[in-house]
Amino acid sequence: MNKKLKTALKIAGILILVGSLVVVLCFVFLYFAIKNSVETREEQKENNSNEFGLPSLPCEPLSQLKVVGNFGKASFETNGSDIYMHIKDCTANSLFDAFDISTNSQILVYIGNIKNPLIYDHTNKVVANVIQEIAIQKGMYSRKIQLAPGVYSMGASKDCNIIIYSCEAGGVSDPKPVWR
Repeated sequence: MNKKLKTALKIAGILILVGSLVVVLCFVFLYFAIKNSVETREEQKENNSNEFGLPSLPCEPLSQLKVVGNFGKASFETNGSDIYMHIKDCTANSLFDAFDISTNSQILVYIGNIKNPLIYDHTNKVVANVIQEIAIQKGMYSRKIQLAPGVYSMGASKDCNIIIYSCEAGGVSDPKPVWR
């Protein structure tokens, strides 16, 4: 074989090898780009919320309960799984009438530890012993709420039925009124 032909074949072989490597790297890049895109869309679906909630639950609820009590004061138990809330059937009455900062379309839900229940301080116009305050727009579901396993007290800025959902079986249970 002639020297020029050998050199041309070597160059062609190197180009084919480099081209194959580039194609493999493109496929690897494309794989991770698609995988990341799918994960991002799933996160966006879960977090597809405005300031006051989600338009729908990100899962099929496997446990749920309806919390009703004297002007929204109630307790519930959670196993620590993510929970979501939905407001239903509000009346004009309010647990915190003198401090009602909710609007017709937004309800504030206060969560506290059952051992240190929620207390409305009329003097300072604040709710004491709050672990989490959640703003929920009527017709929406709350954003994901994460609580440690345990029993919690709950109050709302308006007298409403509040449905608590969990994507996990046994995620929420044992609703009771809190009388103080």
